[in-house]
Amino acid sequence: MKKILITGYYGFANIGDEAVLSNIIDQLHKAIPGVKITVLSNLPSETAAAYKVATVNRWKPMALWRALRRCDIFILGGGSLLQDVTGKKSLSYYLGQIMMARFAHRPVFLYAQGIGPISAANRKKTGFVLRRCRLITVRDEESAKLLREMRVPERKIIVTADPVLASLVQELPPPFPSGQRLAFCLRPWPGLNTELLAHCADHFAKQGWNIVFLPFQEPRDRELAQEVAARMEQTYYIPPDNLSPQSMLASIDEMDAIVGMRLHALIMAAAVAVPFVGICYDPKVESFSKQAGQIFGNYIPGCCVEEMIDNIQNMLDNRKEFADVLLRKRPLWQALCRANAEIARECAFGVRDIRLESFLSEELQEQKGEACQKI
Repeated sequence: MKKILITGYYGFANIGDEAVLSNIIDQLHKAIPGVKITVLSNLPSETAAAYKVATVNRWKPMALWRALRRCDIFILGGGSLLQDVTGKKSLSYYLGQIMMARFAHRPVFLYAQGIGPISAANRKKTGFVLRRCRLITVRDEESAKLLREMRVPERKIIVTADPVLASLVQELPPPFPSGQRLAFCLRPWPGLNTELLAHCADHFAKQGWNIVFLPFQEPRDRELAQEVAARMEQTYYIPPDNLSPQSMLASIDEMDAIVGMRLHALIMAAAVAVPFVGICYDPKVESFSKQAGQIFGNYIPGCCVEEMIDNIQNMLDNRKEFADVLLRKRPLWQALCRANAEIARECAFGVRDIRLESFLSEELQEQKGEACQKI
């Protein structure tokens, strides 16, 4: 029986990260029958109950060390763990865990990571640590490029897809207003203009769209949604507190279109073929929007509300075409998600020569090559 230890931003009520973990666990169980998974969490008891896994308190170094000594492979779960734009401590925290794993003589596998942004001051030490990983799968070409710039060997880098792109709706959504629904998935960010966002939402509400706010991290996103909604003249809807990842996926599936800042709101939308407009507060949003063939714009700071409205209108007027783009991409995304877990399995069993092509049909290999050329 293989034993896997997973670290990430888990137990912080962030639906995006919890959705990543849920999909990683599901994909690993399918790829490695009988696998035993342990997760580092901020709320170990809640994580254990939600995903039926063993857990360790992420803030207890000795507990981490003991878990490392017991595992066969240490995995950094997907997401944007290795970046320093939201603070310096996060990057050092995860790099420190990787070095602990190497001191414990355990292989390290990065599972569908989004790498960066990383400041010039931190790139040297990041590259030093990542060169000691067994293998790194990343969710986009931009992450792979940054790894190469930090002198991570090409043989250790494989471009796959975010685990959440394999999500399937398995729950009933909460009740929403009947009719056409346009959802806003916002997050706090310097320069975000709530008055202009409210004006934008009102513009489409006057056209007959039901405006829905979907908070991905409690309570921050809900407070922001309420602030924007309070400035609106038209009606709006915010679902109940603390949706689970599956409830959020089901909710997004009920929408006709999404306007989103939260990356995993857009990824969930892509998984269920709901067209979207990305608000690019971070390069990862632009990167995924391009990959998904959807509309995006940088409306922060100094939001040009007319441009934002025009882009959303374009998406709404052509939403079938944008949804069809997502449907065409779905088979490749799902295969790449499965490949993440299959590559993790090969790493856990000590296989040395691991190639993505081994896990894709010739047709999907060709489709992936075409997608890379377009990017």
